[in-house]
Amino acid sequence: GGVVDHLAVPGGRYRDHRAQVQDFLKIYTPAVVAVSTSALGASRRAQRDLEDMVREAREQLKRLTELDEEDEEDEWECEVFHVPDAVATIFAQSPRAEAEFPDYAYNLRKAISLARFVQEPLAELAYTWAGDGAGAATKTRVPGEELLFLNLHPLWQEVGRQ
Repeated sequence: GGVVDHLAVPGGRYRDHRAQVQDFLKIYTPAVVAVSTSALGASRRAQRDLEDMVREAREQLKRLTELDEEDEEDEWECEVFHVPDAVATIFAQSPRAEAEFPDYAYNLRKAISLARFVQEPLAELAYTWAGDGAGAATKTRVPGEELLFLNLHPLWQEVGRQ
């Protein structure tokens, strides 16, 4: 799961950066656009905005390439959907994320983990057991400690960690 390129949209204001987002989509033609679920109502708005932008970018790309009717099966398809971000949030603040992506900000690390989760959910979850990022536990950390932060039950915060 390496990073080819990324586009940071300040404050999630996709509408203000519509042309940039559409250009990015047309260049890379992703099969999936993942929207984090952490922002609740804002994530639903972001999904709708991104779906519109994907639709417009697809139409623009179709006009540029002038696809014939028989080429329609080669037409770019992209799905926009919500992705649970609990594992991505844990990864973004983990020592493994620091080791893998020392120059990337928290939100970009979270986006990388979301993309990995879309590709292989079980693998991304299993990677949380890697401890310090090198596969070994440190003096203060044990492998899988980050999993204690997963919200598996509505009352999980009521239970002590000891």
